Amino acid sequence: YLLHFRNNNNLSGIYFPIDAVFYNDKGKMINQDSLFKNKITIIDVWVSSCGTCIKGFPVFNDLAIKYQKDKNIQFAVLNVPLIRDNKERVVSYTEKFDFIKLYSNYKCDSILNLKVYPQYLIVGKDKKIHYIGSLHVDKNLFYNNFDNILKKIKND
Repeated sequence: YLLHFRNNNNLSGIYFPIDAVFYNDKGKMINQDSLFKNKITIIDVWVSSCGTCIKGFPVFNDLAIKYQKDKNIQFAVLNVPLIRDNKERVVSYTEKFDFIKLYSNYKCDSILNLKVYPQYLIVGKDKKIHYIGSLHVDKNLFYNNFDNILKKIKND
């Protein structure tokens, strides 16, 4: 039931919302066209109060390293800010990792209809959201297994 709740999002299958705004760690706005630049983009959406999110960064980084030779795929984390956040502290959680670091405005969670964190989005080269949900990387798991989802998207 929890997996259904986490994966039940009405944005799956539609184009990534144009009104979602991203920034780099220096506060410069990132254009969606340059971000998605004809690549499959895996996005780990997180908040600073989520211990599970922060503990998951090494696994997400391992995936980025596993797929680094595939120039058609990129990995990014997207922080949704909390009012109490300290920017330096938020940046410190991800600074040692190799994936792309993005920061959003306060409207991002409602634009993406996110209710729990972490959430993982796979955005295709067509800028459509092909998957929203949990990250399942264990090769023995068949339900929403990351490698299988990615393989299907690459073949579409």
